[in-house]
Amino acid sequence: ENDLSIRQLAELVAELYREHPFSAERPFDAGVRAIKAEDYYGVGYQDISSRRPSIRRAERLLGWMPRHGIRDAVARTLEGFLRDLGRFA
Repeated sequence: ENDLSIRQLAELVAELYREHPFSAERPFDAGVRAIKAEDYYGVGYQDISSRRPSIRRAERLLGWMPRHGIRDAVARTLEGFLRDLGRFA
């Protein structure tokens, strides 16, 4: 299942980072904190509780289908980010 809340996504990134060798040098200790959307965006902000975009059009027009689940995709993205960070740090 790839339908995650922002909090679940943040927790997944934190979990994957803690498992990564880079975290031995730079541990993640910030944690994940919930903030009400109204406090962040202001009074009157409205949003939907879930988004599930369709990839049917990409499949039909481009012949593209995802090959990786959310955990693997986030892990690969994190790996690329940390690799780039290591080059510039």
